[in-house]
Amino acid sequence: MAWLLLFCLGQPPGAVAQEVHPAMLFHDVQVLAHDNMQGRKTGTEGNRQARAYIVRRLKEIGLQGFAPNYSHTFNYPQGEGINLVAYIKGQSEKYIVVSAHYDHLGVQEGQVFNGADDNASGVAAALQLATVLNQQSSLRYSWLFVFFDAEEDGLLGARAFVNKPPVPLKNIVLNLNFDMLSRSSRHELYVCGTAHYPKLRPLVERCVPPPGLRIAFGHDTPKLGTQDWTNASDHYAFHQKGIPFLYFGVEDHPDYHRPTDDYDKIDRDFYLKVVKYLAQLALLIDKQL
Repeated sequence: MAWLLLFCLGQPPGAVAQEVHPAMLFHDVQVLAHDNMQGRKTGTEGNRQARAYIVRRLKEIGLQGFAPNYSHTFNYPQGEGINLVAYIKGQSEKYIVVSAHYDHLGVQEGQVFNGADDNASGVAAALQLATVLNQQSSLRYSWLFVFFDAEEDGLLGARAFVNKPPVPLKNIVLNLNFDMLSRSSRHELYVCGTAHYPKLRPLVERCVPPPGLRIAFGHDTPKLGTQDWTNASDHYAFHQKGIPFLYFGVEDHPDYHRPTDDYDKIDRDFYLKVVKYLAQLALLIDKQL
């Protein structure tokens, strides 16, 4: 296992860990899950503030966009949503999409649903991945970073994206979707999608997680009923278009979709290991997919 960790990425051990910035990772979650964001519900002032913060971070990282402030507006019966789309140009016209939804449930009966795990954790992880990949001197693939709105209303931002993508849909070869990454009592991160796309499993298995983190496969077969996560988050919109996906997330916990999903509940040690693993895996995927 140690040999695999040394050489699966073609770079010295610890290189990715040095490029992941723990202080900024935790800061991003804390800001997005603060009461000031009022639960980030689509169409609210809190949602706008969260979006403005992500835009600022994308500019700091130095990513390019297809539209001013990375903003792509879509309409649905209840109102208007705004996805954020940034990119890193690689050697190929083929794209890998990293996605995370930034909306959450807002304020209900006077209680703020801050959504620290769901899904400030996924957004912050995607921002770290953007930082890591933007520091690489050469990438085989081009990478899109998409922060979806209105996921909680029925994956509306993801559906709008795949119906009107900024690049040809045929050029998108994979979706990596992050939704709930920051806590697990069993120290497990699930990867969902390999049952649908078996050729992806060996690629995931080549990347060894840090000690104390277990990568688990599953939650992606119909026989599981409600525990089949195939349609549980934004990756489903890609799957419906025939685009392979890997969805990374943790199992539900007592604070899922509760006003108690707060920043102080995240497991910082576990979460940092998850983000380091995802950064390692992204570099491996870029080299070997």
